[in-house]
Amino acid sequence: GSEAASSAPRPSSQMASQQTMGVAQPHVEHTPLLRTEDFTAEAGAETGPKQPSMKGKAGVAVLFAIAATAAVAGGVRSSIGGRSAASLKATDTDESADDSAISIQLDTDYTLRGDAAPGSDYPWMTYLLEPHKVTTASVVNGGSDSTFSWSFDGETKSGNSVDLQCKNADKYYTILVDEFDADGNKLGGTSVDAICKYVRREMRTLSDDDREAFFTAMEVIYGTSTDEGRATYGSQYKSAEDFIIIHNTLSGKLDCDHLHGGLGFLPQHAAMTLNFERSLQTIDASVSVPYWDYTIEGHAMTMANNSIEAWYLSRIWEDDWFGQYSPNGFAINEGRFAYLPVLQDAWKRSSVTNSYGLLRSPWNNNKIPYLTRHSK
Repeated sequence: GSEAASSAPRPSSQMASQQTMGVAQPHVEHTPLLRTEDFTAEAGAETGPKQPSMKGKAGVAVLFAIAATAAVAGGVRSSIGGRSAASLKATDTDESADDSAISIQLDTDYTLRGDAAPGSDYPWMTYLLEPHKVTTASVVNGGSDSTFSWSFDGETKSGNSVDLQCKNADKYYTILVDEFDADGNKLGGTSVDAICKYVRREMRTLSDDDREAFFTAMEVIYGTSTDEGRATYGSQYKSAEDFIIIHNTLSGKLDCDHLHGGLGFLPQHAAMTLNFERSLQTIDASVSVPYWDYTIEGHAMTMANNSIEAWYLSRIWEDDWFGQYSPNGFAINEGRFAYLPVLQDAWKRSSVTNSYGLLRSPWNNNKIPYLTRHSK
């Protein structure tokens, strides 16, 4: 298991696609599911599950339930499917449209690498922009000698393709393009309305830059108090410590678990995830909370004769991600979350602590004042 920590100082250290039925699959070429170099078959083996080696194992558990519950907490999930072209584009054409008319297609770094367009599972969500992220709008079927003028959010741009960026989530933006001949005569035009919406992706499908942005913002939340953070980032900021107190208080009551039992489990965690995400966005407005599809690790175990060692090979537990799954001495001692402190003398802020005064449930009498994990 794992627990969260406080803000106290710490020691240093792709047009058409085959959809995957609503489940976002990792883009293996860019981010392997597991550290597959450690997963080898026995010599000459043609069939049967592969056996994992014990080399290079890295961690099991998340710092916070947020990463696992984000898929149900709002936003748009992104999925990946095969495609016959290099990327999937959202366009303003339909089956009855004139094939010779110009249209608009939208691309991001994700669609260009082969991912399905975000929201493509939802028929009402044809055109989507992600807040504070670049989307490239391009003309399809334009004349080779034509010029194009674009209008977006009060700005005008020119070119066959232009970069767009929305800033207000849940707002619709009109993307308009006009085509002109070499003499400046207007030949035609088209427009689409696109919604600006955050997209939540499985952790391993994130680009390196987006994953790093998420973790960097999360480090701030775990290392900066609410008062200090609000002075810097605004009133929507809330430290990890505050989320931990809410979670620990509701789940650690002696009468019953008020957070995980019954019908409250999903909506309460969805609400906490949304607020956690909003806090992250005060630090970096482009960030959204990813989710962890741990059935990937479950499948790896199945393919390894149900060996738990396959779970430990997950990239989730690399030092630059969530860290070690079972370090010596139990306290995370390497990576970005090394020696992340648990609030001490927590009775000053919370009605629920363990008997050592640490911000843990009463039945968790772990006295180590840092984030701990173990696999035993």
